[in-house]
Amino acid sequence: MSRFGNLHAQLTLLPRYFGRVEYYAAMGACRRVIVDDTARYDKRQKDTHRMDIVDTHGIKSLTVPVSRRDNVSGPLRWSDIAISRHGQWWHVVSETLASAYGRTPFFEFYIDRFRRFFSASTPDEFTDVASLCRAADEAVRRVLGLDNEVVYASEATDSASPELQAVTLADISTVAVEYYQVRRDKFGFIPHLSILDLIFNMGPESAIVLSRMSPAELSGIDH
Repeated sequence: MSRFGNLHAQLTLLPRYFGRVEYYAAMGACRRVIVDDTARYDKRQKDTHRMDIVDTHGIKSLTVPVSRRDNVSGPLRWSDIAISRHGQWWHVVSETLASAYGRTPFFEFYIDRFRRFFSASTPDEFTDVASLCRAADEAVRRVLGLDNEVVYASEATDSASPELQAVTLADISTVAVEYYQVRRDKFGFIPHLSILDLIFNMGPESAIVLSRMSPAELSGIDH
């Protein structure tokens, strides 16, 4: 599968640690995606290193703790922000995911593809938040079968493709689509969760769900 839609647009996204379902629906619908891994660090942007899932008690946020490097001065970028070992967070993420999704149809099939992003070696393997988000994103896109063009700003030789009008995620309104969730009988359908919720619940059909969420509106873009 390639793109979910045929939108002649160039999408700019911020890095995300297992971003929301809508993040990947928008990504798959655009011909070219730029992930701005050079973006300025903003401690208020917790979504960069946090994902929302559903466990036995409802929505739960799993956060990768971060810290500023001592030898960095001036304006900070996400590539300047280190991954902390505080609280052995990887153990919390791993155990919580197993508890939340262990009984979903596809958890056992996919979990090994993602373990390196929440293991004791993660803070050593990934020296900064941007590189962790990038590697996790690449793993997710392989699972989803996304093969449209994704460029990282830190490596891009050009910032725009001349024939494509650039948009951001804020410009895109996705179609609300419900899918099977293992605790739907208890909580009802819960939207806006991490892509892992979709993958563990729907497996190979995740791409079909995302294609149905293809943006209903794209401000200023000729569909």
